Formats: sequence, C-alpha cells, structure tokens
Amino acid sequence: MIYFSSDFHCGHKNIIRIDGRPFEDLRDMEDKLIARWNTRVKPNDTVYHLGDFAWTFNTALRVIPKLNGHLVFIKGNHDKSWWKPERVAKEIPQANLCNDSIHILHNAEDCPSIVLCHYPMRSWPGSARGSWHLYGHTHRKLSDYGKSMCVCLNVWDYNLVSLDTVREHMNNLPETEDRHGPI
Repeated sequence: MIYFSSDFHCGHKNIIRIDGRPFEDLRDMEDKLIARWNTRVKPNDTVYHLGDFAWTFNTALRVIPKLNGHLVFIKGNHDKSWWKPERVAKEIPQANLCNDSIHILHNAEDCPSIVLCHYPMRSWPGSARGSWHLYGHTHRKLSDYGKSMCVCLNVWDYNLVSLDTVREHMNNLPETEDRHGPI
C-alpha cells in the first residue's frame, strides 16, 4: 500500500499551540503520531511525507527508525535543519530524501501521475492531462482545485492518507481549468 502525509513537525514544541493539536506535549504528540502511523503502515508499504517532518536532525534520527515502511521525504520549508542527504542515507537507511521540491510518482497502482509537493499549486506538471497533485504546508484544507488534494496531518485527524482514499477523492473532483493556450 502507498500512503501520504505532511506536516508532522516532530520536535517543534510550538506546533501544538499554533495548530491547536490535541496532544499534551511534544512527547505525547510524537508517541501518538508514531502509534497511528504504525497501526496503518506495514513494513513493505511506502509512505510519502510531503514536508515539514522534523525540527532537527536529532529528532529525525530518533523518530524515523520507529516508523514502519519505506519512507520518501519531500522537503518542506521547515526541513532545512535536518535535511542532510549524505548523513541520512548513512544513519537512517529506510529514509529517502528527495532533493527536488516536486516529486512525480508515475504508475502508482493504476493511477495517473501524481505530483507531490509541499506547497499547493494551481497548475502542476500534467494538470491539463489528468495528473493529480498532493500537497501539504497549509495545515488546513483549502478549497478543491482540479485534481488536487491536501494531505496535511491535521486535515486527516492526524492519520496518513492511503492511495485508495486519494483515488476515491480524486474520482469525485472535476478536471483542472489549466488548458495551456489562448482564452
């Protein structure tokens, strides 16, 4: 199975207050997020995390090994302090850091291409040809636009979003207005 999420903000103590997250403190938040993750994700599943995972490298080093699955991280605006590809590859082998801000997932179990980015976009590669766009960053659901969808943790009751859920959501959305040409 494939899963998506964003904006865990592990190690970011102020995120509980800023987002009004239902956790007592940072340790409670991390423990509960890890438990929810591992309840859904099996060791051979893949999880794409679309930015703002951890506040520091030591936090990432502590949390990532506790998570099930093969992990692919798309860089978010708060990932700068822990984003060290060489060190992560050596110390956290199940984590793959994508150095591009946009990652395109092709042939995902009978789905069109899926464009993954921390930020929401109004136009993305293939948007006029049926591709989907998943994003984070906003910490809240934005109005639907074409085949795009927010996978922020808080939007999904602090759970990961399965590819099946994405597929069901996208099948109910209209195509994008992105037509690449004169109006």
